[in-house]
Amino acid sequence: MVTTPFSATEGPVKIPRPGLLDLLGRAKWDAWKKREALSRIQAQEAYVETLMGILKGFSDRPEAVELINELRNFGLDPDEHTGKLFYLISGVSRITSL
Repeated sequence: MVTTPFSATEGPVKIPRPGLLDLLGRAKWDAWKKREALSRIQAQEAYVETLMGILKGFSDRPEAVELINELRNFGLDPDEHTGKLFYLISGVSRITSL
């Protein structure tokens, strides 16, 4: 399953679909397009749920436990959550690349 933070942070798709040779770009674009009807808040909630699922697979690492706790407390205050979401995404990327 491909998931993308774009619908959660950028809103509806605003760019053309990548070319045939860009398989990853197309998969991300398709996932973004699929969630285009979601509100920004709904998309962020769905993305946070996806991040929780990924992090639970790394629950033996202290960094993952810390991010899981932050995700559990993820408040959907529209004025603060987009930056917080980017912070959490970067933490997940750091953990899953170890």
